[in-house]
Amino acid sequence: MTINEIHTVLLKEVRRHYDKTEIIHLDIPLGEVEFKFNLDHEDRMRILEFMSENPEIFSEANDDTAKDILEMDNICIRFDEEGTYFGRSSYDYTACSAAAFFILDGYLNSFPDRIEQMMENYREGYSLN
Repeated sequence: MTINEIHTVLLKEVRRHYDKTEIIHLDIPLGEVEFKFNLDHEDRMRILEFMSENPEIFSEANDDTAKDILEMDNICIRFDEEGTYFGRSSYDYTACSAAAFFILDGYLNSFPDRIEQMMENYREGYSLN
């Protein structure tokens, strides 16, 4: 597969779960893909609700956390061979964590495992090109 075909397949797969998504980084040989999940007002309200339902996870939340969530228009989540990373933002770390966990838990659930396998398969095939 070409990099454009892989890009299309990955984007289509993640958009099955969360349609307001873009790929902002894709490096097949390194097995890296980073998605930008765009957030609207409804998403932000649901992130605040998610935080209030999980106070043990977000114990460091403060007034700035809620303020930042209300301003945040996207969250970036990166998958690579070492794991899942997020927080590419100027916002409060807890706000970024809440948004990322909300996306992962609410929409993508088992996606990190699938994306890891997909990237490994693409990397194996890509190196043969």
